[in-house]
Amino acid sequence: MLAERLDIFGRRYRRQPVAAGAVYRRLGADNTVETARVLSIGEDIQGIPHVRFRVSIRRAEIAYVDEERILSQECFAERYRERVDG
Repeated sequence: MLAERLDIFGRRYRRQPVAAGAVYRRLGADNTVETARVLSIGEDIQGIPHVRFRVSIRRAEIAYVDEERILSQECFAERYRERVDG
């Protein structure tokens, strides 16, 4: 999968797999911070792995989104690349 193996400047490495209970962060161009806590990982009826997560979107210490979402595991890994202690 593209999300699991990247080629940057000719060096290949494997990204850590998305794990239930882990916390990931994404910084937006408009100074927003998205924090995603993985609740579970499961497959849909076609066998595609999906991540169920709780996302909090903050800007200037004000949370304006706090909800549960689902993305395919590949899309989640592309969007939330930074794993943080949580």
